[in-house]
Amino acid sequence: MNTCSTLLSFVALCAVTLAAPVQAADIFMTRHFEKQANVQDPGLTPTGQQRAIQLATLLSDKELVRVYATDYRRTQQTASPTADSQGLAVTSYDPMNPTALLDSLKDIEGAVLIVGHSNTVPPLIERLTGQRIEIGESDYGTLYRVSEQQGQRQLTMQEVSVATP
Repeated sequence: MNTCSTLLSFVALCAVTLAAPVQAADIFMTRHFEKQANVQDPGLTPTGQQRAIQLATLLSDKELVRVYATDYRRTQQTASPTADSQGLAVTSYDPMNPTALLDSLKDIEGAVLIVGHSNTVPPLIERLTGQRIEIGESDYGTLYRVSEQQGQRQLTMQEVSVATP
């Protein structure tokens, strides 16, 4: 084996080692949708509610086995239409303990949805894929999908769009 092949093998091994070990086939993640302003523990705005319904429609052909959201109203309201449409309960997770969330995915076979925040979704994606993303404070509506293809985790993004008046 030449030096280049050895180096490539080492890099591939490191990439696999650094990624959080999970069993889930597809992991869908999104930041909560548009929230009410100037309210403690805000719920979703009408646009955010429409987007949450659209998310359920987008994921209707996926057989989700678990839906996760933090305990905040905005994340619960983002996750609920999808969970309801699939006959699932929303499982709460602690956004300050991403390791516990990722550990819970180790024994799950099937697709999951995780609804978080602009400061919690990017670190989860980085731990799963090694890719860094940023979500701005006014960025809403991106659905991230982490899937395994040819032994490597791939990140794809899709917009959850709503009709504007």
